[in-house]
Amino acid sequence: MNSHLLLFNFYGEDQEKYKENNLSRALALCLKNDSVFMNNFLNEILDPPEFKELFYNEEDFTVEIDIQKRIANVDNTGTLKAIAITPLDLTESINSDLKPQQTDDPITDIYIRIKDFTIIIEVKKNHEDCTAQLLGQSQKLIDEGKVEKDSVNLKSLQWSEIIELVLATKRYLSSLNKNNIFLDDFIKYFEERFPAWFPVKTLDQLPFTIDENNPTFYHIYRRLEIIKRQTGFGPLKEFQDRTAIPVEFPWASEVHIGVEKNPRNNDNAIGVHIWPGDIKQQGQYLFSMSLGWTEQKNLSVGSEKYDLVVAPYLKFSHFTRGVAWIWLRDSLRDYAKVSHTAATFKQLAGRWWRDDWHNFENHLDDLFDFDWRNYHGLQWDETFINSNRQYFDLSFGFSVGVYLPYEKARQLENESIDNETPLLSDHIKKVIEEIQMLVEGR
Repeated sequence: MNSHLLLFNFYGEDQEKYKENNLSRALALCLKNDSVFMNNFLNEILDPPEFKELFYNEEDFTVEIDIQKRIANVDNTGTLKAIAITPLDLTESINSDLKPQQTDDPITDIYIRIKDFTIIIEVKKNHEDCTAQLLGQSQKLIDEGKVEKDSVNLKSLQWSEIIELVLATKRYLSSLNKNNIFLDDFIKYFEERFPAWFPVKTLDQLPFTIDENNPTFYHIYRRLEIIKRQTGFGPLKEFQDRTAIPVEFPWASEVHIGVEKNPRNNDNAIGVHIWPGDIKQQGQYLFSMSLGWTEQKNLSVGSEKYDLVVAPYLKFSHFTRGVAWIWLRDSLRDYAKVSHTAATFKQLAGRWWRDDWHNFENHLDDLFDFDWRNYHGLQWDETFINSNRQYFDLSFGFSVGVYLPYEKARQLENESIDNETPLLSDHIKKVIEEIQMLVEGR
C-alpha cells in the first residue's frame, strides 16, 4: 500500500518536526473512533471505583476528545487524571517530590472529558521525563480553582502498554470478523517508526526479510537477540555493531547468528557463524590439529543435515582490530592448500613491523600468484605502505557458516508454543556443539 494512503502519514510534512504531534493525533483518533479501544484504555488508566462511577449508571453522557487544548480553556472538573505516555516508566518520578514546571500558557497534548471527569495526556516519543510538565498543567488548574488538589491523580503509561492495548483490541475485533481502519493504520504507522515499542514476536509470526528498512527485519533482530541468550553459553558479548554468543573454545571465542541468504542456493536461512583461528593464539591450537574438516560441505545435527560453508582468510589487524582481509573463496580457494598449513602459520602468523614488510611481501608473492596487493579487501599500499601504521598482526582463520532453512526455524518456534523448552535456541546450541566436535575431530 502507498504509505501516503495511511491515515497517520502526512504527505509533505517534516516527519521529525511533527512526529510528536502526530502521535497525539493518532492516539486521539483511535480513541474517538473505536469504542472497544476507548473502553480498554479507560480500564487501564482508571481505578475500578472511578470506572464504575462513570459508567455503571443510566445517566446519559458524551465523550469529548481534543488535541492541543489550552489548559486555560479546560472547564471546572470534579476529578483530574494527568497521564504521561512515553517509552519510559515514570512511576518513580511521579511519586517523587518533583516541582511543577511553570508555564504561562500550558497546552495539553490530548484532552478527554467524560461527565465531571477530565483526563489530560502528555505524549513524548523519546526518553524525556514529562512529569514536571504534567505537574505544571495540573497546578495551573488547581491555581485557577478548576479542580481540588486532592482530586488530582498522576499516572505513567509506556508506549509499549498502549501498543499492547491496541493489539488486544484488534485481536478481539478480528474474532468478531470486524476491523477498524484507524487501529490498522495506527499499527502500521507505529511499526514503521517505533518497532521497539512492540512485543517481541517469534519467528513463526515473522516473514523472512533481509531488508533493514523493513520493520519486520527489526522484529527478527530482536527475536534473535533473545534466542542468543537462551542458548545458555553465558551473557552475550557486546560490540559497537553487534552482539555475539560467547564460547570458550581454544580456537574461537564467539558465535554469531543472523537472518540471511544461504550462499550455496540463495534460500532463506538463519546463519550460524564462528571464526576458528581469528587471532594467532587461536591459530596455534587450530593448526596443531587436522584440518580435514574444512573440506566438508554439510553438518549433521540429529536427524537434520545443513549446508556447511567454510571460507579460509588472512586477517590483518592493528590495535587488536581487523583492518584488512584476503578471503580465499571460489577461484582463490585452492590457495588455502599452501597458505593455511601448520608450516605457513608457524612462519608468518604474528606481528610484522614495518622494517620487515618487504620480506613479508616476498613471502606472500611465493604463496600467491594472483594480485594480492590490490585485492579489494586488502589494498596493501593504501592500507599499510602509505599509512602511518608501523606494524600489523597476521592471523590465518576460517569462516564457518551453517545454514538452517528459515522455515525450519519457524517450525521450531511454532512447536515451542506448547513446549516449555525453547526449541530453536536449543537446536542452535546443538549446531554450535556439532561445529565444536567437527573442528576438534571428536
